Amino acid sequence: MEPSLVTGTFKTELGRQLFFRRWIPGCQPKGTILIAHGLGEHSGRYVHVGDFFARAGFTAFAFDLRGHGSSEGKPIFIRRYQDYLDDLESAIIHLGRPEPLILFGHSLGGQLVLAYAQSGKDPAAGYIAASPWLSLSRPPPIWLEGVARMLNLVLPGFRFATGIESDDTSRDQALLNSFPDLDKGHDFITVRTYLEISKANRQLMVHPSANAPVLLTHGEVDAVTSIGATRAYYEKLIAPSKVFINYPDARHELHNDLIRATVLKDYLDWIQTNSDSTIRIHSNRIP
Repeated sequence: MEPSLVTGTFKTELGRQLFFRRWIPGCQPKGTILIAHGLGEHSGRYVHVGDFFARAGFTAFAFDLRGHGSSEGKPIFIRRYQDYLDDLESAIIHLGRPEPLILFGHSLGGQLVLAYAQSGKDPAAGYIAASPWLSLSRPPPIWLEGVARMLNLVLPGFRFATGIESDDTSRDQALLNSFPDLDKGHDFITVRTYLEISKANRQLMVHPSANAPVLLTHGEVDAVTSIGATRAYYEKLIAPSKVFINYPDARHELHNDLIRATVLKDYLDWIQTNSDSTIRIHSNRIP
């Protein structure tokens, strides 16, 4: 049977409606893969990813963070970093804390997955952080950081352009143009959101740890998030097992780049190797 796609909304603890897409395999699911997107994007940019995992026998669930895509909330604005973590945990609760559960996040989503892994919450079976936002490849100048800190006191919702071009994310423009809800992306970040994410970066890099296996991936020519920061995080990371894969010539969105077939296969291989024993697969590292 072919996988099926269901869309809908779920409520956070405080009653905010978040939009989701769920891909259901045409067989008994081997597990669930929860997808957390990056800043300014939404679940519509993961339609082929969800379908891929569903065809491999997994339920895939992608949701739009508050202020993103079709979810409620002021665009790209949070009062505290915990707001985004609350959204992630609300998605886990909505799913009924399935086992085994893999958390997969890209960029900001990758940072959120790593923050959850370090939070002491109920562990997932494994964590995939792709091109995680641990540092920027082109960080803003110090003077602009200073301006942001001053604006945060009086205009925390002030918007700055991210400066990210489509060429920075993928070499396959045709794929990017094929996604649904193209008009629901955002190319800016608010002052408060930037400062909260930056503070979380610094905290994550102090004592990296995770309560389950971790897969880190990054493209070597990523012009958005720093592969150097990902390498440094990996070297310091304390986890039951850890794997880092770098992809030559790949850009920021590995799952949307020309090498996406290889990338998604690597993810699936790792999931099948490191998922919980309830899907009858032993925990081993891949080369």
